[in-house]
Amino acid sequence: MLTVVATQVVQGHTFTVLHNFTGGPDGATPYAGLTMGKAANIYATAYSGGVGYGTVLKLGRSGSGWVVTPLYKFTGGNDPTNPLRFGLAEEQ
Repeated sequence: MLTVVATQVVQGHTFTVLHNFTGGPDGATPYAGLTMGKAANIYATAYSGGVGYGTVLKLGRSGSGWVVTPLYKFTGGNDPTNPLRFGLAEEQ
């Protein structure tokens, strides 16, 4: 699956692939939309992957590319599993 960002142009939309999910620590099966924080980082969730129950990820700019940082891996224990949506309270 892919994570994309849309930018509007005069006659349509242009999509740019920011990250190809591997199913490893970065997760798999992105389900929800993207959330942009105040510092222009992009946050996303993946329904599976990580340790098997989904992840929360941050995509941050690095030069002309993006760096993906897993922020949380759902364990299937006392935390919820398989996130379907993501709400960002406030980026620090």
